Amino acid sequence: MVTLPDSGIEKGMVVMGLTHNHLDFLLDGSCPWLEKYQEAENCGEPKLVITYIVGGSCAERTYQLQPGCIITKVGDYDVSTLEEFRSAIFKSKESGFIKIETEDGSRVILSIDDILAGEDDINECAYPPSPLVQQLKSK
Repeated sequence: MVTLPDSGIEKGMVVMGLTHNHLDFLLDGSCPWLEKYQEAENCGEPKLVITYIVGGSCAERTYQLQPGCIITKVGDYDVSTLEEFRSAIFKSKESGFIKIETEDGSRVILSIDDILAGEDDINECAYPPSPLVQQLKSK
């Protein structure tokens, strides 16, 4: 099983608070938009970054979410920490859909039922179900 400190393995993607360590790993030419976060004036506020997308997941099938995307909103809520991210996702449970918006203005809408169906496959691939996924499953 894979356990990552202070990360969210939800909806087929790993989401973490952006740090300089992520910049080293993501600034390999595939995420040039993150270069601005190397500047001191852009490091004051917390940001959420997608660090990994699980193959075959709903997140991958959107073709819009990718490692290096900065998540700014979930539903109608601004998010910049994992606590805010998880809370906003849980608040989306009633609607049955999760809307994710990224810093570049991209928006995706994911069906909670599709996400949960895919989570079983992801969990078989070494990722344990997160507490958030367990909460979403309890309808």
